Amino acid sequence: TASVIFEENGTSGLALLRHMLAEESDLVLTTNDEGRLVADALRGKNFLSRRENFTQPLGLFSPTTPIGELDGKVKQIEIFQGENGEHLKTNTQILEEIMEEIAKTNPKLVIIPHVTRTGRILPVREIGLAIRKYTRQTKQQIFFIVDGIQAIGRLPHREIKSPLDYADAYVITSAKA
Repeated sequence: TASVIFEENGTSGLALLRHMLAEESDLVLTTNDEGRLVADALRGKNFLSRRENFTQPLGLFSPTTPIGELDGKVKQIEIFQGENGEHLKTNTQILEEIMEEIAKTNPKLVIIPHVTRTGRILPVREIGLAIRKYTRQTKQQIFFIVDGIQAIGRLPHREIKSPLDYADAYVITSAKA
């Protein structure tokens, strides 16, 4: 069944979904190019209280949060490679790493941006279909949520068409459209 959730912004919508679909102790898997607010929201922190969230001291391609596990609740997949993260991983590399991490850590939620903060378009359809195949084979319950907040208004509608064919939720906000 489909539901519509109205929240004040996309990040608070992702935080609400996290709390609706997973226990506090459940692991959430995401990428490291989501932005500072999302990582805090997924950890259950009050992301609006962080003063540094409203300043922009970071370079465009610098990591927003440390790579790896955040408070044992959020595990991030690195989408950059190279000594200083100067190269992008291929879509195949990202898909393989996500699936390896799913098999290894058994996350309850996988939240992947359709378009990252640096403008990278991730293969969310392929990721979602791979997760669905994996969950059918293993009988493991994993919710796959696509953060489409940066995608609306930036991608042609056919790129976003029928997201529930491969995702459990596709999050958007009118503020970006």
